[in-house]
Parts: sequence; structure tokens; C-alpha cells
Amino acid sequence: WYVIQLIPVFVIVSAISFVHLKEQRRIYLWLTLSLLFCAWIWELSHPRLESQRVLSEEMDRDPNVIKGGFNSGYFGYFSQARVINLDGVVNNDILHYLRTRDLRKYIDSVGIGEIRDFRGTLGGYRNLFGPDLTEGFHLVDTVDAGGGEIHERWRRVEQ
Repeated sequence: WYVIQLIPVFVIVSAISFVHLKEQRRIYLWLTLSLLFCAWIWELSHPRLESQRVLSEEMDRDPNVIKGGFNSGYFGYFSQARVINLDGVVNNDILHYLRTRDLRKYIDSVGIGEIRDFRGTLGGYRNLFGPDLTEGFHLVDTVDAGGGEIHERWRRVEQ
């Protein structure tokens, strides 16, 4: 997803190269492009997509709870629940909190009731954004969504 905007550039450069190459080299270019296309199709049909659908269905069981996650693109896309991206890639509102290492204040201000992410990911983010990232949350369970995808689910402790 991060390089999808480069596909038109890739197609144009490939077309120009194809026109200017000799017959023998065109075969190599054709083979290379075919392999890249197959790799792209494989990525789109990868088990990761199915695992994210499983996670999304599981998330939809409690749609009133706002979910947050750093790698939330897949399950945020497939889920009907409200999912807030915590890494700042798509969520500009969070940038100030990321810069000041006060992500916990943002989590509280938007009312996130559940944090979900790949197993072990939150440990790295605690190092970046402070050890109190999951303070007030407890690890509820891990979800094995298949395809090697295991997510942790942290739920806000009711006061």
C-alpha cells in the first residue's frame, strides 16, 4: 500500500524502456514485469487480508467501543467499528501528541476503550511514546487470526 502511487510511474518507465530495447532484452523485461505482477497479485490474495477480515469481524462484536492501534489500516478498513490510527500516518490530529511523547493524553481525550495491535508491537511503541501507553488497560486476550497474524487486545480497566 505504501508504494501503490508509484505504479503509474513504473508503467510509464517500463513502456519507454520496452520501446527502446532490442528484441532480446524485451524478453527479459517482459519476464521481469510478469514476475512483479505475479508478486503483486500474490500480495493482494495473501492470507494477511483474510486474517484482517477475521479480526474485523471479531472487533464488530462490540462496535460501541472505540478501538485504537498503530497498525490499524487493515482492520480499520474492514471493520464497522470506529478505529483510530495511533501512528500518525493517516491521523494528523495525533502529531502533536506524538512529538511531545504524550500519546496517553490523546488516547484518553478521544475515548479509546481498546488498543489492538500485533503481538509485541506495543512494547516498541512504549519505548517511543512512554511507558504509560497501556496504563489503565489490561491485556484481555490474543487473537490468532491465521496467516501468522496474532493480535493483542488491551481493554480499558473500568473505574
